Amino acid sequence: MQGSIPVLGLIFWLAVAGWFFDGRYIRAGGVRPPTSDKRYLAIACGLCVAALLLLGLAGADGGAIGDATFLLMSLVFGLWEFRRYRIRRTHPLGLPKPPE
Repeated sequence: MQGSIPVLGLIFWLAVAGWFFDGRYIRAGGVRPPTSDKRYLAIACGLCVAALLLLGLAGADGGAIGDATFLLMSLVFGLWEFRRYRIRRTHPLGLPKPPE
């Protein structure tokens, strides 16, 4: 990608790390995402698909659509994981009890 933004790669990989930690947090009994957050994520994904379809209908080449896909995917995924990070910080798991 000649015109790529290196920060997007960083956002993407930080979101992947957040996804890993969020999975561990939920399995340990942490707060699951509320239904409204899932609904907003679905709306954001739908808007991204609509934007990509509009790009395709406008005659954009495949490289531009691929770059836009990575841009939108990284931003939506990064913002979702940032929200989950804030939830994990607000509702931490209880500290383990010391052995007796």
